Amino acid sequence: LPGVPLGAYIYGGVGCGKTMVMKVFHECAPVPPNKKLYIHFHRFMLSVHKRIEDARTRQPDLDPIAVVCEQMSAEAFLICFDEFQVTDVADALLMRSLFSRLWASGTVVVATSNREPRGLYHNGIQRQLFVPFIGLLEKQSQVIDMESAIDYRLAMLASTHAGGLFKHPVNPETKHQMDSLFRKMTKSSSENHERDVISVDLQIGAERSWRISRASANTAVARMSFSELCRDAHSAEDYIALASAFHTIFIDEVPCLDPDKHPDEMRRFINCIDALYESRVKVVVSAEAEIDHLILSEANPPLQANHGDLLGTGTFVVQSNDEGFAIDRAISRLKEMQSRAYLLRASLHSKADPNPISDLQGCARLTGADVDALWDRYDVDLSGELETEELRALLRDLGAGQLAPEQLQAASEALICATTNKIDKVSFVKYLTGHHLKLSLIHI
Repeated sequence: LPGVPLGAYIYGGVGCGKTMVMKVFHECAPVPPNKKLYIHFHRFMLSVHKRIEDARTRQPDLDPIAVVCEQMSAEAFLICFDEFQVTDVADALLMRSLFSRLWASGTVVVATSNREPRGLYHNGIQRQLFVPFIGLLEKQSQVIDMESAIDYRLAMLASTHAGGLFKHPVNPETKHQMDSLFRKMTKSSSENHERDVISVDLQIGAERSWRISRASANTAVARMSFSELCRDAHSAEDYIALASAFHTIFIDEVPCLDPDKHPDEMRRFINCIDALYESRVKVVVSAEAEIDHLILSEANPPLQANHGDLLGTGTFVVQSNDEGFAIDRAISRLKEMQSRAYLLRASLHSKADPNPISDLQGCARLTGADVDALWDRYDVDLSGELETEELRALLRDLGAGQLAPEQLQAASEALICATTNKIDKVSFVKYLTGHHLKLSLIHI
């Protein structure tokens, strides 16, 4: 349409910065907040299929795709898609009709992907019917190649990696560690632990539910075996619902996975990690091997050509290199999920416990229980130590604004344990108990 700007299609390898660039663009785009949408492509297509079914029911005499596009165009002028990929035949056949209507209505589309446009739905079933969409996409978008030999996500983690929430190998010691962390996260004592762990039915859409056998009665924390999570038949929609319901998920006994021998488990594991990462869920894992050796993709022959259904809908297409990209992305994201930077963002999950700071700032004298609550909030990697990033987050939330290096240094020196030369819980509780929180840390 005249006056409507081109969109953008940004592609490149894992960790090259595509998502970061698009998020910055989305935040800065001169469009009213209620008229721009940032969404993972999985979630978008799930919502499209639901809307189409609803339109068929409510307005059977009208074209359901036209009805849905009219709704979406009214809701958003700008739509930003993360991880744009097409692996499901039903989605592939829908794309041209869906997006041609969105573009005709003046909607601007920006997307990130691992593949260039011409590589989308490579070798897919009835791909000849999908190919015209590629021409439309290239006509409506500025295509930008962000290929890089560096995974910046992993490079960034060099100084912030915690790693304490990924336990390996699976043995009695790591099981004991998982049990201890689960008791801590569920806020239950050893005596009351069994009573504080309940089963819940997680609602999936309008007609299905998923029984979660171990969930906390006190907070939004769940614990599941790999078998429950990935050997049982679950779709991307299931994992998205799981990620929305719980701020922390414990995953027990993740095996080493060979994509050729365990294609369904591999696909579900990728979908699960994607959903948990996108929703900033804290993940505590016990596994047979460290992250780099968990997926045996490089040690095996090329992947078989019968398991390309990354969306988890049960409709398979011929496998292409999309699955290789997805495996690399899952490993990269799983590593990032161990970093303190990620864990601090995870503490803002919609189901996370309220930050105690707002209630405690007005207290003239903090009690031991008050300080315990603060510690639990900011020791995000459960290491038993408060690292620089965690202390900085605490001071920022106290209203310290842009911290001068000397402020951070002074707070660190006040809290540090002389014996261990670290900020541990004992020194933290000892320093703050009986004092005013902000005066103790900001005005040292």
